[in-house]
Amino acid sequence: MNAFSRVWTCLTLGTLALVGCSHQTESPPVKASSEPAATAPDLVCTEQLTTAVTLQGSGFTPMPSKTLAGGATQLILPSIRMKLKSGLDGSAADATFDIPDSAAVPASSRVRWLTGKQMSFDVFPELSLEPGLYDITVTNPDKLESSTFAAALAAVPRPTVTTIAPDILCDAEHDQDVTVTGSGLLSVGGVLPTVHIGGKDFQASKVSKCVDVPGTHAAGQVQTCASATLTVPKGTFKPGQYDVTLTNPATAACVSTDKLSLTVVPPPALVSVAPDLACDAQGDQNLVIKGSGFLQVGKALPNVVLGGQTYAASGLTDCAEIKTGPFAEGKVSSCTTLSFTIIKGSLAPGDYMAVVTNPTPTDCESLEKDVIVHIAPPPTVSAVLADLVCDAQSAQSLTLTGTGLLKVGDTLPTVQVGKQALVPTAMDGCKPVVGAFAEGAVQSCTQLSFTLPKGALEPGDYPVVVTNPDPASCFSEEIIQIHVAPAPAVLSLDKVAICDAQSSQSVTINGTDFLKVGANVPAVVIGAASFIPTAGGCSPLAGTFAEGAVEVCTSLTVVVPKDTFGVGDFPVLVTNPATADCASTQAVSLHVEAPPTVASVAPATVCTGGRKVTINGSGFLPA
Repeated sequence: MNAFSRVWTCLTLGTLALVGCSHQTESPPVKASSEPAATAPDLVCTEQLTTAVTLQGSGFTPMPSKTLAGGATQLILPSIRMKLKSGLDGSAADATFDIPDSAAVPASSRVRWLTGKQMSFDVFPELSLEPGLYDITVTNPDKLESSTFAAALAAVPRPTVTTIAPDILCDAEHDQDVTVTGSGLLSVGGVLPTVHIGGKDFQASKVSKCVDVPGTHAAGQVQTCASATLTVPKGTFKPGQYDVTLTNPATAACVSTDKLSLTVVPPPALVSVAPDLACDAQGDQNLVIKGSGFLQVGKALPNVVLGGQTYAASGLTDCAEIKTGPFAEGKVSSCTTLSFTIIKGSLAPGDYMAVVTNPTPTDCESLEKDVIVHIAPPPTVSAVLADLVCDAQSAQSLTLTGTGLLKVGDTLPTVQVGKQALVPTAMDGCKPVVGAFAEGAVQSCTQLSFTLPKGALEPGDYPVVVTNPDPASCFSEEIIQIHVAPAPAVLSLDKVAICDAQSSQSVTINGTDFLKVGANVPAVVIGAASFIPTAGGCSPLAGTFAEGAVEVCTSLTVVVPKDTFGVGDFPVLVTNPATADCASTQAVSLHVEAPPTVASVAPATVCTGGRKVTINGSGFLPA
């Protein structure tokens, strides 16, 4: 009967052989296929796309129309109705959508008859399907036969994207994981959405916060998710702002239309650090780095790394806000000046490359290798020559020996002796410190000479401290002292006068601050004659001196050889040994007399009983 089953019913009326015939057409039964993929695809997007859905079954029977009207015959196709069974969340729902079809205007039809076993229809945006799981019913034109494809088609909306995290990043140095959040992000049989950033496509690597889309799907499990994560490979983008969209997998490959963007920033770049010479052994050191791309993200500031030590930036200046936000992290500014502090004692002496790392999520680091901070050690003083001086009568030249005595440009260290600040006169034993310093050439020396002005210090012990020039202004901490001795003082002689005409004479000079330095005793000059005395009344002077043990004595005894002096008064001068070689200034003289002369004795003779005798002559001293 071809496509139709025709039943002829003939009625015989009376005895006449008149036959009355009626023609009734009846379509065959419609059956939905029980095979997998009876509906293909079984997942569509309700927006943006026109998707042809194919139904597999049997008994799909079109019927002709207007066959007796004398006009063109029209073919009426089986009708297709979609009935909403449940929402995507599994909740009960009820809505009916008929797929448009017109035999009179075939061009407007959305239904296609392919064979008795196959039909197709379009799901298109204007149909305005509600998202959910649908039954599909096919009814032949005679309305007598129909069949329902139960839970056959899931319809989902386009994906929406509300945030991207991070929404600002730097990809110049390493891969970056980015998560897009929203709704309707699909996983279809393990195939995940594609994220489009600035014209480049990235396959999501994972999705989260997912629930199953109802229905049985040929592709496997279908889920609708709230977030998708992707990886932006290192070096993908130049700095700038990029639009972000997301496309779901086939066969529901709608695209998000929400306005969303990603900002890509460059790594920070360094130009200079000031000072580039510092000493952190005795105090914190404040430094300033000049460059570009130092980011403040919300309240977060960059970090500075020197030799494995990390220092948080203390401030950023010369900043401009990045206007491509707003950013979830807060206001973002790009700056050209960064301040930070090296904590006391955190770095050993040496050269350190400065590396600036911006805060997350923009955590690229600077790549310049020529911005170096030289950490200098404090100067050390091992000795001072001389450490025993007398400045009462003349300026004193001294030389310090040690290490790390810096000459910075033309600036020398300062020397503090007690409260006296002294400027060195020369440095020796110098070697250049490797590096190009903003302050000029830097040298590290082992000797430093300076002058203690006449009368600068009262007698006593004074610590010696060397302070290197700025910006490496650490000071020596060794206990090094100089002893300022007073000038010796001659108070008296043990004899009022001597006579050296007939024999050598011993004279003891009494006084104070006669110094015995090692084996050296003070020099004694009487008149024009020099003597090496024997010191007496000596006691040690506290301290350790480069010159040897030092004693302070109260007497000096000299032997005046016979016939050294004529008759007269001869000034006595005591000069202490070097390096404290001040001289006495007291007006003390040695009086030298001639021998007495006897002219006569009266009487010339006396009895053994004795009598008064008068000796006449000259040069008799009252004493």
